[in-house]
Amino acid sequence: MKTAAFHPGTILLTEYMQPAGLDSKRLAEHIHMDLDDVSRIIAGEQPITADVALRLARCFGTTDHFWMNLQTGFELARARTRLGNELSHLTQLA
Repeated sequence: MKTAAFHPGTILLTEYMQPAGLDSKRLAEHIHMDLDDVSRIIAGEQPITADVALRLARCFGTTDHFWMNLQTGFELARARTRLGNELSHLTQLA
């Protein structure tokens, strides 16, 4: 089953920052992060790490697991696409 792989930065921007009227600079200041790092996350160029997940959870009233699960889902979707049919040739070992 193929699903669209949205980077967590897309969710951060469209579902949290925009509705709250936050720009990258204000978010970076609020969660005590470097503006370049926040900008790279939003652009999909940098992953959500555990550190970032904890900061975003506190800022937006979510859980750290929410952000980590978004990142994990994104990485798994990319890996499925990258591996393609190779996975279908693998069988359970034991």
